[in-house]
Amino acid sequence: MTRSPLKVLFTIDVETWPADWKKATSDEVRRSMSLCIEGHTPQGDCGLPFQLALFRRHGLKAICFVEPLVAGFIGAEPLREVVSSIRSAGQEVQLHPHTEWLGRWPDPPAGVATRGDRLHQFPGPEQVRIFQLGRELLDRAGAGPVSAVRAGSFGANDATLRAAAEVGLAFEASFNACYRGRECRMDGVGRPLLPQRHEGITLLPMGWFEDWPGHGRHLQVTACSLAELTGGLEAAYRAGWSHLVLLSHSFEAVDRNRGCADRTVLRRLEGLAAWLAHHRDRFQTQHCADLPQEGFPVAGEGLVLTSPPWRTLGRMAEQGARRWRNA
Repeated sequence: MTRSPLKVLFTIDVETWPADWKKATSDEVRRSMSLCIEGHTPQGDCGLPFQLALFRRHGLKAICFVEPLVAGFIGAEPLREVVSSIRSAGQEVQLHPHTEWLGRWPDPPAGVATRGDRLHQFPGPEQVRIFQLGRELLDRAGAGPVSAVRAGSFGANDATLRAAAEVGLAFEASFNACYRGRECRMDGVGRPLLPQRHEGITLLPMGWFEDWPGHGRHLQVTACSLAELTGGLEAAYRAGWSHLVLLSHSFEAVDRNRGCADRTVLRRLEGLAAWLAHHRDRFQTQHCADLPQEGFPVAGEGLVLTSPPWRTLGRMAEQGARRWRNA
């Protein structure tokens, strides 16, 4: 029997941060975009444009969760440039609000009285307003239809699902089992592994695996070895999963402390893209626009991906060497 390909949602969180929040000016934040988004380093560009070109070269799809609230502090033009680069590359723009930026706006946005670094700190009606603000900014930047949201730092709660549904979004991608009880405060959703309907919206949970008993690690390029990433994809395929969410960032391959390229992560990105392209008969990258609004298969509660100890040890050795090289 021919099995359907595993649908891979390769998500890229596109965001920027000042080196020092207390001293940050709008000019300094614009300059930080050169490193955090463009990825300009002495070794070459390795940020978002690099990843977009990599995916285009291999014929893969990426979902770019773009942080728009920074535009309230530095102006709209940088956001327009970022959105244009994503759209020109044939990739999808979705919503990724980091509420830290709201406190830096010269004039507080109407309808948002709370201040906080995580979305779960805001009451439901204010989360609705934050989503509206973010969509308006992305729309003015030329993003096209926005159907999904991921809270900054996965900092969502159950009210986030209701707020996202209220503003007409189809997908919510903030659930991360490895952040649960910390940034992620979604307590009423159970233990989702595959997309499922909840509070009138489809939840797209972050992919993860157990690297040792009782300890989870999410499938982020900078956090996992290439063997763990491809091993997680293979395990999900063998288990008959329909979808799996992976994570990258615009600055994934940038050592922001030293302002240089992270060669280890660059190799992972290049290796993963080539691997997905080579195995596209079993692994198919998709945009949110390709997803059904409802009717996702549901995984069993106990069906957790695991990784063998030798892969964990290999990653620990690789990460140790990476930290030594980047020191």
